Formats: sequence, structure tokens, C-alpha cells
Amino acid sequence: MTTLATPSAKAHERVTGRWNRDLHAETKFDWLIYCIKQVSGTPAPFFFIAFIAAVFASRAAVEICAWATAASTVTYIIADRFAKEREFAFWRAGSDLLLLGFFVVSVAGIAQSSTAEEFVSGVGSLRWIPLIYIFLYTWQLFPGLNRMFYILVGTASLTAIYGLYQHFAGIDVVRGMATLPYAPVTGYAYSMAVGFYRHPEILGTVLAVILPLPIAAFMLADQREKPIVPFLALLVSLILAAAIFWTYKPGIWIAAIGSFGVTLLLQPRRHFITLLIAGAFIAGVTFVTYGSPENLTLPLQKAELARGERQRIEINEQIKIWGEHVLIGAGMKAREVRSTESLDGNVYFQLLAQTGTLGLAFYLLFSLNFLLGVYRIWREIPNTHYWHKVLCTSGIGSMAAFHVAGLYWPTLSDSHALFLFVFMISALSYLAQQYDRGLVP
Repeated sequence: MTTLATPSAKAHERVTGRWNRDLHAETKFDWLIYCIKQVSGTPAPFFFIAFIAAVFASRAAVEICAWATAASTVTYIIADRFAKEREFAFWRAGSDLLLLGFFVVSVAGIAQSSTAEEFVSGVGSLRWIPLIYIFLYTWQLFPGLNRMFYILVGTASLTAIYGLYQHFAGIDVVRGMATLPYAPVTGYAYSMAVGFYRHPEILGTVLAVILPLPIAAFMLADQREKPIVPFLALLVSLILAAAIFWTYKPGIWIAAIGSFGVTLLLQPRRHFITLLIAGAFIAGVTFVTYGSPENLTLPLQKAELARGERQRIEINEQIKIWGEHVLIGAGMKAREVRSTESLDGNVYFQLLAQTGTLGLAFYLLFSLNFLLGVYRIWREIPNTHYWHKVLCTSGIGSMAAFHVAGLYWPTLSDSHALFLFVFMISALSYLAQQYDRGLVP
């Protein structure tokens, strides 16, 4: 009989510093299960890391890395089901019945599709729901919240720096020196930052979701942390904020301000200095870059009026479709009104047209109930648990940013923003479950 060191057991030992998973192999079948776990579990954490990097890269890359992670995790769980000594137990993500209700209503609406291809495409658009649970199980089998969020913030910082370069250089080096669209300001040779994406809305939303992390790290840092921690957190916050600012999308600005406000409300300290730095940063960027606020706001207002008109037309079309399918929506038929060249629209009216009153109600109730559950855990985390407090606090701010950005463009239609949303939900669910079991060391 041999004690086995499975990938999950090694991951838990690395995080907790303790070995508490003595698994044994007595038969050839036990060895077969062990080999399957080794093959499927060893690359899973690396796929998860690659997924984080892919969120800032191409849409194909993020899909491939997400489902490679999912395949590894599911294979590991299936093998574990046949093991004599199991390592895994199923958990709830939180608000599961509401999420199930949204899924059922969505499928019912999609079932109205006229072709099999539309039905398959419609069900595929709901892939983010099972992915929440698969990512949650990945966290449970291969923990390491701090490491993953370090990578997330680091990659976001590099993306933001590239966006700052694009703003002043006006070219996208990654896409073969392509010329970027000019910023909606007259008299200045500035371009809209897009990062590694094709639209500034995507860059702004992704960075706005991540922005609360360094802000919370800065505000919560105390004497027990290294002096460089608050300095680096503040520097990263300003870099992300600058890249968001130079997307020239006021709706994304509001989402970032909303996430900042929520994070600020949840912090017990450094309110004044944080507000002072934020005010000085906005004033400094405005006056140094444009000379006066009017040089920015007046041209931007004209651009937003045109965008608002396009959004109004799209929303009116979606309301018309909803009026014909009030309860469960029109499914894939509602997608025909969505622009493919721009990201004008509103995710809530899109959901109303696609899933009807019931689907939108389930989605909103799920979002609200999930946030309340995370807030409950936030109150239970002691102040001594610095990084857990940072993750939980910033997670609430991140969810606020994502949902506010949905008022400005259909966030659930883009893989980058959607999968980052899934990643945040799964991480917060994992953290909440650990504290539901007792105080985490």
C-alpha cells in the first residue's frame, strides 16, 4: 500500500503548509484512478493561470483556456468519484435556485428558435453558468487565491500601460501597427485606448472590474504589511484609472467611479487621503492633458449624444420584441437587433428581450442575493486577515462595476468581460464557502 501525492493534495499543502490528505493505492484500479488524476490535475492550475492572461488577449484564447481548465477539472472530479478515498465534495455557488431559474427561462426562450443552429448558439451563450461552478470546483481542488489575483492585477497593469502608450502614439503595435480611432477631442492628436481588444468599452470594463483590488489593498494596508505594499497598490490604481479615463467612455467612467465608491464605503480607514488623491489625479490629468475641462467635456458631450441616440434606437427595438414575448422573451430572435460594429446597447434591455420579465427578474435577484451573501462574509472576516479582506471588499466593488457597465453596453455578449465576471463570482463563492466552514487560518 502506497500513500499517493495527487495534484490536489500538493496544491492544498502548498497553500496551507500542512499535509492532511493521506490517500492510498491498494489495487490496480486505484493506480489507474491515480494516473488519471495526475494527467488531468497537473496541468489544471497552469490552464487557470493561462486563462487569466488570456482575459487580456484574444477572444479565442480566453475560450480555449477557460474550457481547457474546465475539462481538466471535470475529468479530475469524475476520476475522484470512482476513488475509494475521495478528495472532492460538491458545493453550492450561492443563489443557486435563482441562477437555475434564469437558466431554465433562458432555454425556454431559446427553444423558440426556428433552426437547430440558432438553438445551439443560444444554449452556448449560457455557457457562463456551468462555468461558474466548474471554476468554483477548480478553486476547491487547486487553491491559491492570492497567487491568481497577483497575476490578474499584474497582467491588468501591463495591459493598462499598453493602453496609455496607445493613447499618445495612436497605433496598435500588436495588430500590425494599425491606426486607432481618434479621441473625441478637438485640437489634440490623442487616440482612444483599446489595449489588446477591439473596443475601448471592453478595456474600460475589464479594468474597472479590477480597479477595486489595488484600491482596497492601499486603503487596508497597515503597519503589519511591508511599506512597499500600499505604494505599489496606489501606483497600480493610478495606472488603471488613467487607462480607464482615456477610453473616453463616460459610461465606463461611471462604472469605475461606482466601484471606487463601493470600495470606499466598505473601508474603515484612509478615506480622506484616498479621496484627496483621486481628486488631485482627475484634476491633474484634465488640466495637464487638455488645458481646461471644457476642452474635454464639450467635444465628448457631442460624441455621447450621437452614441446615446444609437443606443436609444436599439433599446426601442428590444422593448418592441419584449412586448411580443413578455414572460420568457424571444431568445435568439432578440439578438438580431444587436449591432455587430459597435457596442451600443444595454445588457438589461437585451436580457429583457431575450429572456423576458421572468429571466431579467431571476438575473437581477441572483445578482442582488449574491452580493448580499458576499457582504455577509465580508462582515465575518477579521481585520487581521488582510488579503481575504481585500479580496472580499474589492469583489463587491468589482461586481458593482460590471453591473453598472451593463447600463452602457451589453457586457454579457463579450467573452472577455463575461469570463472575468465568472472568475470573480467563483473566487468570491470559494472564499465565502471557506468562511462558512469556520474561520480560515
